Amino acid sequence: MEDGVSELKHFTDESQVEADGASSIEQGVAPILDTEVMCIDHHVTEDNTRDDAALLQAEIEPLSNVEESKDEAEEALSLIHQGNHVQQLDTSYTPLDISNTPIMIAHATADFIGQKSNNFLKGCKWAPDGSCILTCSDDNLLRIFNLPASLYSNASQRCDEELQSVRWIKEGETVYDYCWYPLMTSFDAATCCVAATGRDGPVHLWNVFTGDLCCTYTPHNHLDELISANSLGFTRDGSHLLCGFPKCIRVFPTASPGKQCRMIPTVVDKCKFGQSGIISCFAFHPSDEDIFAAGSYTGSVGIYSLSTGTLQFLVEGHSGGITHLVFSADGNYLYSGGRKDPNIICWDIRNPGKALIRMRRNVETNQRMYFDLDSANQYLVSGNHSGKVSMWDTRQSNDEAVLNTSLSFQAHKDCVNGISIHPVLPVIATASGQRKFPLSSLNHSSSSDEDSDCYENDSVQDNCLKLWSLASQQYSIDLTEENCT
Repeated sequence: MEDGVSELKHFTDESQVEADGASSIEQGVAPILDTEVMCIDHHVTEDNTRDDAALLQAEIEPLSNVEESKDEAEEALSLIHQGNHVQQLDTSYTPLDISNTPIMIAHATADFIGQKSNNFLKGCKWAPDGSCILTCSDDNLLRIFNLPASLYSNASQRCDEELQSVRWIKEGETVYDYCWYPLMTSFDAATCCVAATGRDGPVHLWNVFTGDLCCTYTPHNHLDELISANSLGFTRDGSHLLCGFPKCIRVFPTASPGKQCRMIPTVVDKCKFGQSGIISCFAFHPSDEDIFAAGSYTGSVGIYSLSTGTLQFLVEGHSGGITHLVFSADGNYLYSGGRKDPNIICWDIRNPGKALIRMRRNVETNQRMYFDLDSANQYLVSGNHSGKVSMWDTRQSNDEAVLNTSLSFQAHKDCVNGISIHPVLPVIATASGQRKFPLSSLNHSSSSDEDSDCYENDSVQDNCLKLWSLASQQYSIDLTEENCT
């Protein structure tokens, strides 16, 4: 498909409102979980459930009113920060150094070995405060791993530490998408929340400190039947949760779980014009809270106004469905990548139209292939189907349409589907694995072979999380310590 852009006028007068016609867009920043409603889903496992009577009596206080005592705060923090000290990173960003070969400083493999023969990962995402990292895998578990203690002393030291999850959360069915609450900080347990959506279920909001289900957001269709969201995304201020569906976006107030939401149609029925297909991913403008981008499995990227629900313009240029979007730090550029599509395309949203530049990667799978842009707005990092990680310097001068790779290294033996750059440290997290379908056995001479699974390229199966240091040799992380004894 050729690069192009469609300029749109307001194709909808007003966004449709569900559930008693209440609007979900409110002024100001709504505190997360500012409600006394607890919506409990029946897919929660026994380990993560509490007594029903206790759930009905539980109340969630607004963040503005949460004033935990010192003892209560220390008890909550101990769930993730183990030991006698809580170490807080310096919030000043340390740039990546690509002059040296990246060093693997930690990995997690044992957590993903279990009953499933191929428990591949589905990406990884650092917490907004950088204190821990979230993963999802094919066993429908969301796992939390702490930032390794070794990073508090020297990020360039080769230690190859084995990570173990400190918390896991079980979803009932296949997980489609998941994301952190953007204002999360591990020093306020009430903000440590993760949203997840899966097959045949509502959107769950989990507290990663306790593993408890905080509430649910339940989208319904015109027949009042529960439908599952295909993608999720919190607005920058955390006040709203956007969910992607075929030809529409539903906007839930974070503070009001349940059915109440506002629907933004992405296609006008009368003229069949707009962004068709399943809305597969979101990205939010870093400075303008009214602007967000939505990708579709048809290969298009739309820029929307959150307040009016109108599509501002549409760009097309991918050969596969969009699976990930990232805004640059200044908000002028938008990067998009798709499945079974070798291109990551950079769009200049100030002058939408032809693709500004492309970055080549190897993608041979239909699963989500994440990429990330560092906080300095310089290096874009992506995984490849071959197990390599590629890095591009977006500031380098290049007259060609394709940007040359600045660094490439072999990170895994299998597809690298997850990439996440730490918000302040020169550390990159990678997640690997892919779905492998059993091959039919042609000549089985023994009955024992009938019970064994045969997988294509089974010998290169690699399902794990790895952390890589791109720090300079002299680098040492500055930190402050707070006693929690």
